[in-house]
Amino acid sequence: QHELYLKYNNCNDGLFIYDLEFAQKKAKYIDNNKNQPDMLGIRFANGVPKSLVLLEVKSKSSAMTNPKSGFNKHLEGMENYINNTTLMSNRFVEAQKIINQYKDLRLRNVNRYVNFNSLPVEIRFILTDEAEDCFNSVNKLLNDKHYSIEHSNGAIEVYKEFKK
Repeated sequence: QHELYLKYNNCNDGLFIYDLEFAQKKAKYIDNNKNQPDMLGIRFANGVPKSLVLLEVKSKSSAMTNPKSGFNKHLEGMENYINNTTLMSNRFVEAQKIINQYKDLRLRNVNRYVNFNSLPVEIRFILTDEAEDCFNSVNKLLNDKHYSIEHSNGAIEVYKEFKK
């Protein structure tokens, strides 16, 4: 995950990961959804924020197939999470603040401030190592839900953008 955090550092054209091991604080307006993505990021195009990205990394076969914490459970959890407008509103505010703080602190090559109230949300999985071997077990589900699938850099990337 740290390799991906360092790799996805692009505020011009690509993905910029700004948060590792996101943990949702408990509150009254949060349902029983215990899903927490591994990383949060912003996808940029021509220097403009295009989507907020919830990213999950799977590398072991057990991480794909475990009924309590596997791929299907994370996919369902993230799809439910992005439908909570209060939670997503909080994520947009946080993202903007964190990236602008990186700029203030001159960290991670952030050279300009960002400003957005909301963006489309993208759910993205990166499957490596043993998890790639289990990909066929979830391929039909992903096709049925219209997720895009790319094989690149020795990994499988699964993603879908949800428009507001």
